[in-house]
Amino acid sequence: MAELHRVLKPGGRLVFADMMFALAPFTRRDRAVIADKVRSLTRRGPGGLWRLTKAGLRTVTFTGEHPAPTEWWESALAEAGFIEIVVEPLAHEGGIAVARKPR
Repeated sequence: MAELHRVLKPGGRLVFADMMFALAPFTRRDRAVIADKVRSLTRRGPGGLWRLTKAGLRTVTFTGEHPAPTEWWESALAEAGFIEIVVEPLAHEGGIAVARKPR
């Protein structure tokens, strides 16, 4: 078995940014993110339409990315034992998460 190394000291802060939206558009923000991407890509003509088609196929065949919404990140960080968790969605599809490892 590989030796495990501690990366984050007790009391240390974890900060990361990632895509944070659901492909199943249940929230207003998720629908807005998807609509914005569709508009942006369709304005690019045939190349953009081709990218939309490929992304759609990857989505329905479950072979593409499946970003997790902010709620998932909050619960995953809490389940991993982090405290002082703040997950903030940004105006686009991204979000920022900050959490602290207990002392």
